[in-house]
Amino acid sequence: MKLVILNKISEEKLTEFRNAVPGSVIESYPSPCDALSHVSDADAIAMWGFQNVQPFLEASPHVRWIHSLSDGVEHLLTKDMLKRPIILTNSHGIHDHAVADHTLALLLSLVLCLPKTVAIIGYGSIGKAIAQRIKGFNTKILAVKKHISDDPFTDQVYTADQIKDVLPKADITIAALPSTPETNEFFGKKEFSLMKKTSFFINIARASVVNENALVEALSEHRIAGAALD
Repeated sequence: MKLVILNKISEEKLTEFRNAVPGSVIESYPSPCDALSHVSDADAIAMWGFQNVQPFLEASPHVRWIHSLSDGVEHLLTKDMLKRPIILTNSHGIHDHAVADHTLALLLSLVLCLPKTVAIIGYGSIGKAIAQRIKGFNTKILAVKKHISDDPFTDQVYTADQIKDVLPKADITIAALPSTPETNEFFGKKEFSLMKKTSFFINIARASVVNENALVEALSEHRIAGAALD
């Protein structure tokens, strides 16, 4: 089996991988451009979910498995990908704790006068890990998710069509949405206008969920107090 990894991996780690699968050929390249000419005989490719998969599908006729190094797979689900008998896997859950800790650091860098009301928009595994940490500061947590269900860390759960009821209540709004066509520019001028002037906005999701011009305008006109972007 030949695996090509589109990420810089140390020689020590590559040796560990090769020892784990005797007889395998495992190569890593720091960029897609470097890797492209080496995938013609690849059985598997590991790449980030935000990278363009199309050139690799065209260059690797024998590939049977593509793994997303990230949780998201948004740019891997192309028409050509779905036509071929390729197994697609992702690193679901592997980044939960790191991103949740990073979110807490961003939150604390913005405001230290907790407790507050925190709205987590996109309550998947990362959102839940964030809530678990924030709850220790006696915060009131409002979660927005696809389906309403009970959760030990939230005070109230809403669906996306109730966002207009959530944003005016939040002192801190955290965007943790997946990147999909439905969430593209989910936060725009209307959403920022619903937030308190004293509120902070944190985005640890993809940049695509925020209309950047609307955010800059909201900050420039002091319609929100501040923002932290991952």
